[in-house]
Amino acid sequence: MYRIDIEKKSVNSIIDTRDFRDFKRINRYTELKPLFILIFNYCSKEDISVSSLLNKILAYNDKIKETSFNHKTEYEICFHARNLNLIWYFDEKQFIDFLLEIAKEEVQNETSQVFPDRSQSQFFFSKKEDCYTYLSKFKHKLKKVHISKNEIFEEREIFISDNSLLSNIDFHKSILNQKEIFKNYYLKNYQTSALLEVTFIGKYKVISIETVSLKTNFLSRFSKELKRLFRIYQIF
Repeated sequence: MYRIDIEKKSVNSIIDTRDFRDFKRINRYTELKPLFILIFNYCSKEDISVSSLLNKILAYNDKIKETSFNHKTEYEICFHARNLNLIWYFDEKQFIDFLLEIAKEEVQNETSQVFPDRSQSQFFFSKKEDCYTYLSKFKHKLKKVHISKNEIFEEREIFISDNSLLSNIDFHKSILNQKEIFKNYYLKNYQTSALLEVTFIGKYKVISIETVSLKTNFLSRFSKELKRLFRIYQIF
């Protein structure tokens, strides 16, 4: 399996996913979760999009009184968002984690399946070309990454599903609709063209590493990979 890293790891090293938990992100999520519950419950009840509520949060300032809002809960949400210094550009991923947790809990209750805790997991792709496909969405944000080939050394938990279901979130649409999409991720309801992501908890060994420069040769490399894949598919 293949993994994308910002920091280069050593070949032949054995990595324990427990040693790479992002405690700063985990603590921020814990801090924001009560606010996210308010947002989710309100948007679900009123059938409004998160974006429409965010516009009010962003416009909130000292001069706005409770009477300026259509609903007391809106004022409460904006008040807490400001106290927590909610910056959506940075905290959007935290809210996506929250929606995933809601979807996961519902699927677990419906199916009795148990899924890995994403905050304790590391993420891989089963094919190297899938790393290129994923990176094509973020080439404008990153200069260089490292793609490693890895083998499982000790498996504790593993789950495979379509990463595309997680990356097409639209906060202009119903929050309940987005939750159902995330439930499909855990139910494995996806197309044959899925971008399969491996959620893994355990130990793995780094076999080899390739450094990819996204600012220079990434597009040509990505194009070559697609052409190679096209030739393979033609064979079948």
